[in-house]
Amino acid sequence: MAARAPTGRAGAVTGEDASKNLTAPIGVLILPKAIVPKETELKGEITIGQGTVLHPSCKIIAENGPIVIGEGNIIEEKAIIRNRFPVGEDGTRKTLYIGSRNLLEAYSVVEGSVGNNNSILCKARIGPLTTISTGCVIGVMCSINSDETLAPDTIIIVHRRSCGVPPKATAYISLHSEIIRVNFLSMSFLCK
Repeated sequence: MAARAPTGRAGAVTGEDASKNLTAPIGVLILPKAIVPKETELKGEITIGQGTVLHPSCKIIAENGPIVIGEGNIIEEKAIIRNRFPVGEDGTRKTLYIGSRNLLEAYSVVEGSVGNNNSILCKARIGPLTTISTGCVIGVMCSINSDETLAPDTIIIVHRRSCGVPPKATAYISLHSEIIRVNFLSMSFLCK
């Protein structure tokens, strides 16, 4: 179930079922059990982890360096992950990491690295200066681009910040991912 390049450029077939002769864009590695619809925009050097589910019309754009997405993430429609880290004076490119079991809701934009078990809610924005650690929730329409790493279990809502223990998102994200997987596998628009 490999993704097909929107431009028609073919790369190596990857993923669990390479026998279907579907192609992924050049530079894109899709690991087994990941679900990548044909309508997903993938540009640049990207690794999509095992069991990650991408919704149609999300975008993963590795402009200034590679993007590595971990296992079991859900990236909803119109969400954008974009590596816009500055290129070093010597030409070095920094990798943008998205950990495992994260939920990136519709229209969210992530340009900074993200750890594990985080929820980035609708229309939230993480700028390239910010790193999200573990168990954080970035609320609807919240934007953060300060030069910092958020403490574990930080919750940002309506431009206010608090620390505490958010509800256990891991079980929710795993169940959500399984429901999506069952529904998506029955649809014809999948190419991975």
